[in-house]
Amino acid sequence: MPSFPIVDAHVHLYDPGVIRYAWMKDKALLDRKRLMAELDAAREPVEIEQLVWVEVGADPGQHLQEASFVDGLARADARIGAMVASAPLENGASVTPDLEKLAAHGLTRGIRRLLQDEPDPEFCLRPGFIEGVKLLARFDLAFDICIYHHQLAGALELVRRCPKVRFVLDHIAKPGIRDG
Repeated sequence: MPSFPIVDAHVHLYDPGVIRYAWMKDKALLDRKRLMAELDAAREPVEIEQLVWVEVGADPGQHLQEASFVDGLARADARIGAMVASAPLENGASVTPDLEKLAAHGLTRGIRRLLQDEPDPEFCLRPGFIEGVKLLARFDLAFDICIYHHQLAGALELVRRCPKVRFVLDHIAKPGIRDG
């Protein structure tokens, strides 16, 4: 086992009894509580010194509650050192109050608005979305890009149009490995 500190930069902790995740319905393996106790049981004997919690795709309107829930988890376990919360960035400037609340959680380092399930591969280039992403620079927050590989061209253009924002590409844009 590693003899050095492990920082896991992408962990999903959640409790469907507290926050709603409609996408988990009919997915018995996922649709149950996954908190620090479950992580600890699964990671044995590897020690995780710190982790970054990443949003889990809460139902619309639940993103602020989800961040508050994780803030509470972090108060109970100092290994949760940062969070990447969700926000409806497509709302442009009107998302500012949400970003203020999310930034007020001292843990928030980034925002992830899932793009992978958007049918339009250029959804991220809509004016309101670009406006919302640009706001992240004001709060010193990164944007986590969670897409499939066929959406990469639009995501690259988003990065070009938002030069003051830091970006993280999740899951290397989920390449089509099964398709060769």
